Amino acid sequence: MTGVNPTIPASVSAKDNLEMQTDFRSIYSTILQDWFCLDQASSDNVLLQNFEKMDLLQAGCDTTSVQRDKNQRAGDAYVTNYPNPFGASTTIKYFSAGGLINITIIDTQGRIVSSLVNSEIPRGTHEVVFDAAQLPSGTYYCQYQNGQIAQTRSLLKVR
Repeated sequence: MTGVNPTIPASVSAKDNLEMQTDFRSIYSTILQDWFCLDQASSDNVLLQNFEKMDLLQAGCDTTSVQRDKNQRAGDAYVTNYPNPFGASTTIKYFSAGGLINITIIDTQGRIVSSLVNSEIPRGTHEVVFDAAQLPSGTYYCQYQNGQIAQTRSLLKVR
């Protein structure tokens, strides 16, 4: 969808304006639906009103329900732990979309301290305990990977 080129006079003043051809909220609605894969109702909720979707993007949002689920979980913490800071042990809580899960604990120098999970895990929320009783106090990192999703969380061992 394209508009027409405006005619701009040779001597333009501050009182000269171009006529609006497109409400930009329609562009935002299109981007939310065709790029970020929001449905019409969610787009309307974000923009507080229904705006016409435009034919701007060639492919549109052609994703599977798995991809849509990943988009909706964007920004979520896939791996957390409690307590943090911790003493002898902490519980690692993680989400699996199904498939191979790899959870590794590394120290500040990048050495693997513990490999907690490295197996096929069904979809859902799971927990595993990290026993750090024999490790010195300090910062450790929990690296989580499930398919293309990867996150790192810092863990602080005290005492």
